[in-house]
Amino acid sequence: MTDLKIYLDAGQDSSAELSGLHRPCAYVALTANGKIEMHYLGVGNLRDMNAASAEALLAALTDIYADLDSSDLPPVIEIICASPGFWKRLDLTHQAETLNPKRAQGLDQHDCWKKLATLAAVFDLAPPRKPSSPSEEDQLKRVTQRRKELAKEATRKVPRDASGITESWREDGEPNA
Repeated sequence: MTDLKIYLDAGQDSSAELSGLHRPCAYVALTANGKIEMHYLGVGNLRDMNAASAEALLAALTDIYADLDSSDLPPVIEIICASPGFWKRLDLTHQAETLNPKRAQGLDQHDCWKKLATLAAVFDLAPPRKPSSPSEEDQLKRVTQRRKELAKEATRKVPRDASGITESWREDGEPNA
């Protein structure tokens, strides 16, 4: 398996109204290996936008893991996003759950953290980073624009009483020339 870059953006629409403590939001994760791109998309209502980032990354990593052959070494994966600090916030959330299990009941998608931690260990993931080249910046801008469109759509599409990611899907990308 060849090395991969995962471009990630998640968040709410700037015009979104709160529904209780939840916000309509969306995520987009794009995996690129230089030959083909895969898009992982989702919309929902979440209290914590870090959960949206975690769900995006989990969607991409789960699919990559499913494609691994038993003899394959896991690919080297780079995570590129505008706000790499979400990784530290995920770690802090995990620590809070460990110290106080009752708090975990109030956190969005608490089993998502556990699955993500497992896959992060399997892939030996390095913390996310900001783009470091013009091509990475362009790719991340495309992902961010798509997420903004989906987040706006989520304000109309996701039921106000919903909690969590309500819809997620994968779109196969076109081969890169």
